[in-house]
Amino acid sequence: MNPKRSRILIYSVCVFLLLVYFGNRSGYVFSESKALKEAYPREDGEAVYHQAFGKDKIVIWKMEDMDFVKLVTKKWGFLYRVSETSPLAPSANEPNTIQRTWSAQLNANKMYDIIFAFSTINPEIKRVIISNDSFSNVEEDNLEVIKSDSTVYIELPVRSGYAVSYQEINPKDNRGFVFRGMDNNGHLIAATR
Repeated sequence: MNPKRSRILIYSVCVFLLLVYFGNRSGYVFSESKALKEAYPREDGEAVYHQAFGKDKIVIWKMEDMDFVKLVTKKWGFLYRVSETSPLAPSANEPNTIQRTWSAQLNANKMYDIIFAFSTINPEIKRVIISNDSFSNVEEDNLEVIKSDSTVYIELPVRSGYAVSYQEINPKDNRGFVFRGMDNNGHLIAATR
């Protein structure tokens, strides 16, 4: 082997090892499945739902006693890390029908990157409305009234019992979210704060 080729090979191996070392120190691994397993909670589970949002992906991690929402971020096209984990919690007024969560992180633009996740076992619920309207009565199902009283209004289809969203919102809008499960005709099936 000629000396120039040997130097290039040694240099490439060193760069690769440095990437592995610093990637591992910052929580990055080489596969999405390993990132999911190594992130909190470090228990056996199964990815039962996923949806991509650009280079990021939201995964529902199903465990025996609780489901978690995990945000998987990808760096340089081959390193993966779970940057956010949040449990899907049952609601107080719909404990057997709805589980939901939301989680926000301030980003470099001084806006919130926010995850919304919704889970239901009710097959009648075909979409979820997430809003921050000020109604104390979450049983409101008039979508025009909800839209006019909200600064955040998101409609998501429910697929296989799950609906997720990942987007940027203004910090002043990060308040009192209502999750409303609706049927195909727009009738309210279940709702919770």
